[in-house]
Amino acid sequence: MAISLGPNNSVIQVQGKGFVFLPLPKHNQFPIYINSYFSTSSSRRDIFIQESHQSTDSIRHDWNQSLISQLIPKAYCLAIEHLKKFTPDSSYLDIIPNQFEGMDEVFFSYISFPFFLSFLLSFFEKKQTN
Repeated sequence: MAISLGPNNSVIQVQGKGFVFLPLPKHNQFPIYINSYFSTSSSRRDIFIQESHQSTDSIRHDWNQSLISQLIPKAYCLAIEHLKKFTPDSSYLDIIPNQFEGMDEVFFSYISFPFFLSFLLSFFEKKQTN
C-alpha cells in the first residue's frame, strides 16, 4: 500500500491503481496504490472477478475475495492510524474513498462493498480494543 504525501506530510490526492508487481492498466476507486498478489485475468488487465464452475476459478475468486475483504481493509486501517500520528491536520482522512459516482457496478459489488464492510468492522474493532 502506498499513499502519496506532500510537504509537511499532508496527503496528496491521487487516482489509485492496483499492482501485481507491475501496474494494472485500470485505475481503481481508492486514492492509494495497492500492490498485492491478486490473481489476474488471463490478459493481465484486470483482477480476476468472474467465477465459473471450474474449481481453479473458484480458488482464484476466493483468493482475491480474501485479500479484498480481509487483508487490505486491515492494512488500510493501520495506514490511517499511522498517518494520523504524522499528519499535522486531518488530511489523513483523505485516503478514505468517498465518491461512488460513476463507479463500475462490478467493481462496487466485488471490491468496494466487501472492502467497506470489512474496513468498518476493522475500524470499530480497533476502536473497541483501545
